Amino acid sequence: MPGGSLPSQRESGVALAVQIVNIGGLTIASPKSISTSGKKSDGLGMAVVQDRAKREAAARGLVFLAAFISFVISVSLWFAGHEHQGIFVGTWVPSILALGAMLVPRRAA
Repeated sequence: MPGGSLPSQRESGVALAVQIVNIGGLTIASPKSISTSGKKSDGLGMAVVQDRAKREAAARGLVFLAAFISFVISVSLWFAGHEHQGIFVGTWVPSILALGAMLVPRRAA
């Protein structure tokens, strides 16, 4: 069904549809939205926001994991008798957290 669209869901004046396009023998299905209230709407907006939120949460988790691992290594070195190395590795914790705060800032709600 080249160039056609199939309605799939209605939600607050926006009908979400799938547009099927045939390009050189390759059939591609791409989502699109049709506004039934006269306003143009992005049908994928919420999905993009949720995907971005998941990626930001995963990045924050990795930053905290790296800081925690640094802390554990620091304490292990300290109690193993390597105090200077333990202090050196211990200074990585706030540096990792500061780098994470710069790279993955919190968005205002």
